[in-house]
Amino acid sequence: MENKVTNPPIEDTKTDKLKLNKKRRQRAVFQKNQKYQKLMRRYGLTGGSAITRKVKNSNEDDNTAVNGTASTIEAAQNVISHCKSPFIGSGKEKKTMPGGVSYKRENPAIVSSNTADSPADSSDSKAIRHKRKKRFQKKRMQKKSFNKIQQKIRTKKKISKANKVRKTFQKIAGGKAKIIVFGILGLFSTVFLCILMLFFLLISGVSSESAAADSKFAYPADNSDITRADLYWTELSSNLIKDFQNIPNNVTGWQKKKPKYIYIEHNSHRLISFISAYYYNGTPGIWTFDFPVQELIEQIFNEQYFCDYRIVSTNENKVTLDTISAEELPSPLPQNWKITSYYQDSSGIKYIVEKTESEVINTLEYNLKKRCSWEDIIDKYLDDSQKEYYKDILQYKTNPEVGSGVYGNPFDFPWENSISSPFGYRIDPTTNEPGEFHKGLDIAQPMGTTIYSVSGGTVIDSYNGCTHNNSDYLCRCGGGYGNNLDIQTADGTIIRYAHCTAVYKQIGQPVSMREPIAIVGTTGSSTGSHLHIEIIQNGEVQNPLFYISTN
Repeated sequence: MENKVTNPPIEDTKTDKLKLNKKRRQRAVFQKNQKYQKLMRRYGLTGGSAITRKVKNSNEDDNTAVNGTASTIEAAQNVISHCKSPFIGSGKEKKTMPGGVSYKRENPAIVSSNTADSPADSSDSKAIRHKRKKRFQKKRMQKKSFNKIQQKIRTKKKISKANKVRKTFQKIAGGKAKIIVFGILGLFSTVFLCILMLFFLLISGVSSESAAADSKFAYPADNSDITRADLYWTELSSNLIKDFQNIPNNVTGWQKKKPKYIYIEHNSHRLISFISAYYYNGTPGIWTFDFPVQELIEQIFNEQYFCDYRIVSTNENKVTLDTISAEELPSPLPQNWKITSYYQDSSGIKYIVEKTESEVINTLEYNLKKRCSWEDIIDKYLDDSQKEYYKDILQYKTNPEVGSGVYGNPFDFPWENSISSPFGYRIDPTTNEPGEFHKGLDIAQPMGTTIYSVSGGTVIDSYNGCTHNNSDYLCRCGGGYGNNLDIQTADGTIIRYAHCTAVYKQIGQPVSMREPIAIVGTTGSSTGSHLHIEIIQNGEVQNPLFYISTN
């Protein structure tokens, strides 16, 4: 069964409150009366003692006692009347009695009168004050010692509490330290393994992206077709330069000539990227160097470069000096004659005559001009999607961070901007005649620069006996290659390094990739310090720019 709490009746509650308040008032009155009685005992005792002393030491009649008693009663009444007021009035009234004397001390008037009447009263008052002072000091010392004891107790409690906490921690640490340490180590190991896995995943992602980019932006043609297309551009350039140089021989009727030659630009990567983008239609279109591609290259080349010539006729004054005797000198002188000086010899006076005659001069002006830029060719032949593909494939094949070559870098720095002579047809640096076929790629570098192997392989040919550095560019040491060596790779490709100051390897020695093999120089048929590098596949030379890394 449930216990139900019932509220007491309202009348009973009021009665209890009234009783409680009545008890409180009674307790307050009792405490107040206790204070009054204590004061009465204090001051009554003082007054009675004074009367007794006066009666004892006086020789007066018994009226002295009556007067002392009356004065004592009067003093007691004053005390009582004043003791009732301090609990009602201000703070000053609580602390002082009539006459400005604290109620905790004797009435100064009584003390002074007692002192004046009898020396004994003064000594008794001093003794009472001394006892009171001693009692006060004793209470203060007790209170001070009590506070010290309490402080010690509180300190002991704090120490005890701290010891409990320390013991608890030691217990936990002693029992679970190994678990905690191994847990932390396990956590760090897990985090490290996760980071390592993420790193390898990232590397693999980059590698896969690179592989995808290689597949997407690789030239959609065979190496032989790429080389033939690039060579055809250099052939057109060489033939145009030949035609330009033969213009004076093919034109008659001129007396002076004014040639103006411009450099024919050629970038192998740019050309092959353009051809690949031209056949791009959403997907890369495979192309070969046949008649359409050859015709495309010839068309864009002729739109860019051409030879221009004309004959310009101008009238020019021709001045001659002649010596004429006085007998032969006509009079008057012709307008185009002018006597500048004269002298006399054994035959007579001689005159120096300046003759000015006008003649027609025919000047041949022939120029190798540029009609449009490569950007104009791009805008004309490629649409928007083809332009985007052109930018991507060109960036991939020429970006040194990605690299276009299947072989490494022959140096320890980027060198693409140091090409002094490209692969293909060029002007012969020794004869200054166009049409020479350059089998390799010339990279200009200071003498003493270290050359590194771009691949692993075996040395199949080596020559290190030329000492004609910078002495004779027609030197035929090493067949014109100077100090050189050939390294054959595992697939049979031959890589040739020529015009070196010295080579480090001999025939039959193995070579690893990025191993130092030679020093840059200018031995053999060379006009300056550079590295000549060739790549030979199946007996045919290839453009090294498409094989070796530029970074």
